[in-house]
Amino acid sequence: MAVSAQQVIHELGQMGLLTRLLASHDYSAVHGMAEFLCLLNRRPSQQHLFSPTLHVDAAWHTAILNTLEYNEVCIKCFGKFIHHSTATEADPEPAKKRRRTSALEAIAQDGSLCPSTAPE
Repeated sequence: MAVSAQQVIHELGQMGLLTRLLASHDYSAVHGMAEFLCLLNRRPSQQHLFSPTLHVDAAWHTAILNTLEYNEVCIKCFGKFIHHSTATEADPEPAKKRRRTSALEAIAQDGSLCPSTAPE
């Protein structure tokens, strides 16, 4: 069964992480992070093709720094930890933008897309 972004957000709330995320990020970034995590879970063999938008990545960094809660959310929602990597951090900006656009297109294709998660 596929997990929705709303289910991820619910679990973030259950773990107390949603409040911390919303203290420094707007809801669209948190929702975008939930959508991105769902995408990575649905398409594990294609993860190298995707990058989050800048504001989604910032929210993800905040979430993942709260390791205990982030791990619990991942396990409850996906049955596994969703890793974050900086392997492509030094790539040229056009490559990063291509991966961000690919991620947004895949999220739109797989389900609902938060309208405020446009490529940066």
